[in-house]
Amino acid sequence: MHGRVVAMCVTICKVEIPRAGNVQTPVINVEAINRPTVQLLRLEPMKLNRMFGSLSNIFNARIVELIYLGDHVSTRISAAAVMTS
Repeated sequence: MHGRVVAMCVTICKVEIPRAGNVQTPVINVEAINRPTVQLLRLEPMKLNRMFGSLSNIFNARIVELIYLGDHVSTRISAAAVMTS
């Protein structure tokens, strides 16, 4: 997801993602505030139905597909205006 760095401290920065809001992320190769950046949204592990404020990054999501694979289920979701699997 493409975004813009809006705040930064020693180890954590805040990135503004269009149509998704702000996310907190570790500072890795961040040049400066107000610079464009790319944020990877890794969905493992996911926690469902958390209360607002209980985690640093919470997104609305929609389950698009459940795929039964014998001993586990793969889930495809739409989160933060991005389709993932």
